[in-house]
Amino acid sequence: MTIGAVIVTYNSKNTVRACIDSVLSEGVSDIVIVDSNSTDGTQLVISNLEGRVVELSENRGFGFAANTGAYLLNTDCVLFINPDAYLKPGALSSMMQVMHSRKKIGAVGGMLVDTQGAPEPYSFGETVTPFGILARARRRQKSVSEPVSVGWVSGGAILVNRRVFQGIGGFDDSFFLYWEDVDLCRRIKECGFDVYIDPNATVVHVRGASSTDIREKTELYDASATRYFQKYYPPFIWSTYLIARKIYRLVRPLAY
Repeated sequence: MTIGAVIVTYNSKNTVRACIDSVLSEGVSDIVIVDSNSTDGTQLVISNLEGRVVELSENRGFGFAANTGAYLLNTDCVLFINPDAYLKPGALSSMMQVMHSRKKIGAVGGMLVDTQGAPEPYSFGETVTPFGILARARRRQKSVSEPVSVGWVSGGAILVNRRVFQGIGGFDDSFFLYWEDVDLCRRIKECGFDVYIDPNATVVHVRGASSTDIREKTELYDASATRYFQKYYPPFIWSTYLIARKIYRLVRPLAY
């Protein structure tokens, strides 16, 4: 199976080189870099790196940019990886082994860790429900020692079957940022395909390198969460969630 990679950049000049180098070192040469109108000089950096570059005239969010890049590829699988993340040696081959291990796998997520090697919290989990998201703060993310089927994996590093991805219409670009990965995985599973997390595929995530405004991130996160629940649940459910979220923000004002 052939693999292409899509990297969406936005003010990512300090990290994108390491990301691309790691993808190249895993044997992927078909790389599409989609820049969402960066203002920090990222375009100059990526113009000197290997890969096809698409420069958007405005920032329309991650989903739109990721779809733009994916539709330029003609490979069997597409790796979406954040520009502030990089693959550890052997990570992609491990993800591909999982993809090959069963007929009905639509996506495989890498195991995100921070720069100290600690697993990133909430980078995979069960299918998100209103009760589950409200109770999440009381539960630790379970640890896994072998590839297992889950409800969702982080878009920070996710390998998808391109035909499955195109068949469900790619990312829902009405999510500007956050939750588009949870939504994508839900639709993959609704089509009868599995989503796996691979703990043997280590991906280092230099979290939040593209933005330092945590308050803005929180607002984007909450807006996308509301969009998700409005999409899948009736008004009574998502309006109750919205009230609960507002109460929760009184206790924890910031998402990060």
